[in-house]
Amino acid sequence: MEAISGIAISNGTVANTIERCARNLEKPVKHIKDTVKGAKVGYFDETGMRSEGGLKWLHTASTGQLTYLEMNKKRGKEAMDEIGILNDFKGIAVHDCFASYRKYACVHALCNAHLIRELIFIEETTGQRWANEMIELLVEIKNSVGMRRIGKKSFLPKRELSKYIRRYNLLVEEGLSKNPEQSKPEGRRGKAKQSKARLLLLRLHEHKDEYLRFTVDLNCSFDNNQAERDIRMAKAKQKVSGCFRSDKGGKGFATICSFIQTLKKNRVSVFGELVKVFKGEYSFPFQLVTE
Repeated sequence: MEAISGIAISNGTVANTIERCARNLEKPVKHIKDTVKGAKVGYFDETGMRSEGGLKWLHTASTGQLTYLEMNKKRGKEAMDEIGILNDFKGIAVHDCFASYRKYACVHALCNAHLIRELIFIEETTGQRWANEMIELLVEIKNSVGMRRIGKKSFLPKRELSKYIRRYNLLVEEGLSKNPEQSKPEGRRGKAKQSKARLLLLRLHEHKDEYLRFTVDLNCSFDNNQAERDIRMAKAKQKVSGCFRSDKGGKGFATICSFIQTLKKNRVSVFGELVKVFKGEYSFPFQLVTE
């Protein structure tokens, strides 16, 4: 504004404008939140954000058309309960392996992008071939599912899926044979420390259905990249502009970003809609729908 008009805007005016915008958006963004609760597939993640000199957490719950962000002082189940989406969510929740997500009674799907990064680490540090072969298998399954989506199919044929599961199981068995359980040293209490490779293999075995959820419901994605994209702007903001001076500022940022990202996903002019927000009671120019 200063470059265009030659009139400088004070920091106080900027802060007051952000606060007013966030206040006017409380009802529309609550509408986004309520709609995400009913989605067939939701993407969930959280990231650390600095506020008032301490570490807070920005949580996201999103779909392909909706973004909901909320700041909370905590990361785990207590924060998720306060946010109040996963409590009522009945669709497929796509997320990473953070244990708090598993405490909710919805269908779970684990992010295979995270898994591939872990497999690359195992292959590079141990040289074990099963890790690279598992990556190749996951990518092959992903491509097959992609072709079925193009053909507007809703699932993989049972015979093809059975072959993939058989190969998956054989690779896990091979990996476990090369990474045997470590016995507890005599005289020590507690469990014996296991290698990272073995811990990953045990997770692959225990949560096979969650890693392969995208093969039985083609509405479910291979990864959790949607949620990670939705919090990327916040991370860039923190890197460039630093922390929030107050929790109010952090919450206002989350509210406005939820609104702006939802508009962008629906290909609606952000500037035009923000003008409407400041003029009075706001309603979306499109229908908020679940996926």
